[in-house]
Amino acid sequence: MGNPFEDLRQAVVVRPMNSPGPQGPQGAEAPEMKIQYSNDGSLWHNDPVDTDRYLRFSTDNGVTWSEAIYFNNLAETLAWVDKARQWAENPENIPVEDDKFSALHHATKAARSEFNAEAAALDAAASAAEAFGAAAPAWDSETVYNYNDVVSFDNGHTYRCIGTNIVGADHAPNINGVDNEAEWTRITVAPDGYFEVDENGDLMPMITPITSEIFMLDENGDIMYQEDIDLEPVPSDYDYSKIEFVNSIADLRNSQISSIKDYVYVVGYYGAGTPGGGLFYRDTTSTEADNNGTIIVDGNGVRWKRANVHEEYYASWFGVSTHLDDNSPLIQNALNVMPSGSILIFGPGIYKCKQTIKIPDLYGDQLKYITIQGSSKLPGDVFGYRTRLQYTGPNPSYLMPFIDFRGSTGNKTFLGAIRNIMFYGLGKDSNIVGLWFYKCAGSLFDSVFVQSFKHGIQIDYHYYYSKFNDVLCAYCDYGLKANGIGNGAVFNYCNFKTSNVGFGYNLNGGFCSGVQLNDCYFEGNKTAIKSHIRNSLHIHKCYFEGNTEYIIDVYNSNTNMSPLLVLKDSYMFIRPDDLVSNKAAIKQTLPSGGHMSYVINDNVITNEITVPDYFIYVAGGNITIKAENNMLTDPTNSFPICSKTPVETSYFNNDFS
Repeated sequence: MGNPFEDLRQAVVVRPMNSPGPQGPQGAEAPEMKIQYSNDGSLWHNDPVDTDRYLRFSTDNGVTWSEAIYFNNLAETLAWVDKARQWAENPENIPVEDDKFSALHHATKAARSEFNAEAAALDAAASAAEAFGAAAPAWDSETVYNYNDVVSFDNGHTYRCIGTNIVGADHAPNINGVDNEAEWTRITVAPDGYFEVDENGDLMPMITPITSEIFMLDENGDIMYQEDIDLEPVPSDYDYSKIEFVNSIADLRNSQISSIKDYVYVVGYYGAGTPGGGLFYRDTTSTEADNNGTIIVDGNGVRWKRANVHEEYYASWFGVSTHLDDNSPLIQNALNVMPSGSILIFGPGIYKCKQTIKIPDLYGDQLKYITIQGSSKLPGDVFGYRTRLQYTGPNPSYLMPFIDFRGSTGNKTFLGAIRNIMFYGLGKDSNIVGLWFYKCAGSLFDSVFVQSFKHGIQIDYHYYYSKFNDVLCAYCDYGLKANGIGNGAVFNYCNFKTSNVGFGYNLNGGFCSGVQLNDCYFEGNKTAIKSHIRNSLHIHKCYFEGNTEYIIDVYNSNTNMSPLLVLKDSYMFIRPDDLVSNKAAIKQTLPSGGHMSYVINDNVITNEITVPDYFIYVAGGNITIKAENNMLTDPTNSFPICSKTPVETSYFNNDFS
């Protein structure tokens, strides 16, 4: 055999094709590529020897070199070729290595035992019936076997195939008294006749060797039930051989499961590797309909009910999945099936929906008390790990909700919660409303992100004493459009950004006792807050930046009211670029004779880039101002606090002119 590196003994020079010299018809010569060799990857030489194991390349005439590349040297290659020949051709009983024999050895042994194996196979079936619970077919050398085929053998044992396309005497389950563990596993050897060793050497239930949510291996490699798993209503001493294992919900529905089986374990809703599986128990007295999630009717008409169903329901139980184009009918079914007071939980990922999803009625003017919950509480911009319900359907010519909380009559009350979830729409110019409520009462919105809708959240009537914590509304016409009365509603650490109006407050002008905005963030809107104040609006420790019209556009149509706006401890970057005149942080529009009072204390106002005309522009009505300890970041560019002389003032330590 010649040296395979003979052609590499000299450095190789690469030049443009057909080039007669350094300056050929195709341009200047290419840089030379050189090759060097080494035994240990550190000391290099130009001419290879048989003991070399590494080579490296240079494409710039040896100025720089590539990383070392390992290769088999000639001596090793020849030794491996000879060893391969021995594995294929060594005669019977001559080992290639200690107690290891060639393929020819095993073929000879198998041929000798083939007749005896097939002759005794029928007797093995009777033995298998006792050990396995049913007569397994006798092994046949002419039959092609694949995982998970079961056969009986002449040694009285039953084997499960763990290979692919296994056929012939040289691939029998047992050869000359030695189990063929590479292609078969004996399933009648465990002390209790229930567990087997699978192809990975792991103990598994004999019924179906799968990755189990019931069983686990302890530190000694012994199989045991998982700690803290709630198998109720299965008794703790139950015989788990009575559990049937199926791959998917569809398989369960199409199965005709033996009457001796009390439980079914479904690997995944759509099969192995998908969520939504779990343990089901037989209910022989039930006549309930199949609901595609917690009750499945099999091919015999038997009701199988999902075990361990309490107040938490998982959307995956009902087939909701990130791989589907339209999850809306599946989510709707889950909401319809769940009892009031339950939580519907979604895993992480994007769930596409093409239709409106409606929260079902309960009774009277009430909706079901339901919590909609995502997988984890994360910042709004962590897209890849949040739960996202995304509307991907058509854009109608009229306003239409994505999630409708108004009930069948359009005027029902929502008393539930929404947590740790994102809703995504078609854009601010669409006609889709993200979350549309008629009335909320003490509802909770926690870590909710609503983006790219006509109105992110719309509330038509009351939402008194509702709590909005870490709510983000972005890229909408109105981020949150509250037409009705808040009466003590609180907004904590909320974010309103890149919308035409970030937060619309009491837009229909009802008698609202007031809401509170605490530590909220308003950025990149045209108008940050638009408010019809009938009583009060409290803004505390909020942040305003890049809002191109007014930070607060406040109005009132009732001359009998004297509303109060409190703005304290906040930061305001005033840059009303979209306004031609009367540039200000606040615009007030009241009817003639109307009167509004302001408390403006302890705020920091940036005026380094844009110097507004006033802090408050009064387009209508009268004004009273109490302002204390307000600081401009550039006091040399001061400006008037108000465009109109207030009826009453109380100023102290301000940088306003």
